[in-house]
Amino acid sequence: MTSLENTETISRLELEQWASGTLSDERTAFLEARRLHDPDLSARMDRVQAEIRSASIGMPALRLPEESAAPSFWAQLWAQLVRPPALLAVGIALALALIAVRPGLLDDDYVGTRGVMNPPMQLEVVRVRNGVVAPQDALIQAQQGDRIQYAVSVPAPDLHMAVYNLQDNGALQVYLESRPVKMLETVEGAVILDDYQGSERIFFVLDDAPITRVQIEGAIQKAYQSPLADLDVLPVRFIEQRSVLIVKAP
Repeated sequence: MTSLENTETISRLELEQWASGTLSDERTAFLEARRLHDPDLSARMDRVQAEIRSASIGMPALRLPEESAAPSFWAQLWAQLVRPPALLAVGIALALALIAVRPGLLDDDYVGTRGVMNPPMQLEVVRVRNGVVAPQDALIQAQQGDRIQYAVSVPAPDLHMAVYNLQDNGALQVYLESRPVKMLETVEGAVILDDYQGSERIFFVLDDAPITRVQIEGAIQKAYQSPLADLDVLPVRFIEQRSVLIVKAP
């Protein structure tokens, strides 16, 4: 068995967990033992560890997403219908100059927010690359290994917040499980981008009740014909949503 075959089943997420010290003792021991006999894996582990260390300078602690499950029927259908060859060009052309919700884009049955709060959710997003911090708007030009850092300020009491990532192949990741948030609380998080080369969108969701994965997956099923570049809000009537589109560059 070649070293390439040895490393194929080890995900980027698992290596990030190892590098950040959150991987289980059993899996950590497995990786450490395996790298002794696999130069490719050892180099890959060192590279991920260096990326996380350089991206974490002066930033809050890294919060890794959950490992996503195998693609469902709807995810496979999404991948077939939503990912046209010109998606990159469409994404750049349609992305907003500022992070905002565009309820007017969709028909009345498809609006994904019950109305922007007054004052609205405050969202700040930065990209960290090689230790350099760059503020971002609704379109993020990114590369593998970039750290995407967000901070959300909640303007109202008794709300719940969740953060999800949707790739244009239909894969869904949880960046932040639904949890209660206090008025004026600032929720921070970050993720290191893996080697996925398609577009992906991060949704920041506020509601007055816990937000479930079933709700999010149901919205994806309803929106499967919409290009990811157009899907500024999910078709669920949450109190408020914001999103950013990530486009990978070589």
